[in-house]
Amino acid sequence: MRGRLARIPKLVFIAALCDTRMTAMKRHILAALAHLSDEEASAPLPSSPWSIRDVVVHLWAWQQRTIAHTEAALVNREPVFPQWSAAIDPDAQDSVDRTNAWIAATHRDTPWLLAYQQWREGYLHLLDTAQYP
Repeated sequence: MRGRLARIPKLVFIAALCDTRMTAMKRHILAALAHLSDEEASAPLPSSPWSIRDVVVHLWAWQQRTIAHTEAALVNREPVFPQWSAAIDPDAQDSVDRTNAWIAATHRDTPWLLAYQQWREGYLHLLDTAQYP
């Protein structure tokens, strides 16, 4: 086995190792979140007013814009952003806090299972999209 590995260029080996670790981390994150109850996901985190659900909803909302940027870059076009961001310019420096407050207020009552499913679908889609064709 060592002889075979010696023939693989070092960068290819490192890339394969990183991909393996990312895959393991992805499985770990998804499994940890999938088993949370609504009560567990909605409990405030230590030293924070936010819950895991609040964080996941926040990540999901911004993830939609990241997906739009990624998909656009792959086909050399302008991004098509989600409708929620049409009324706000989330990319403007002075509107980030306002956008985050809007996301939190709008999705405050989103059930955990829906929040998790939306984030998970977006997360997996983003990982697939970011891997060049």
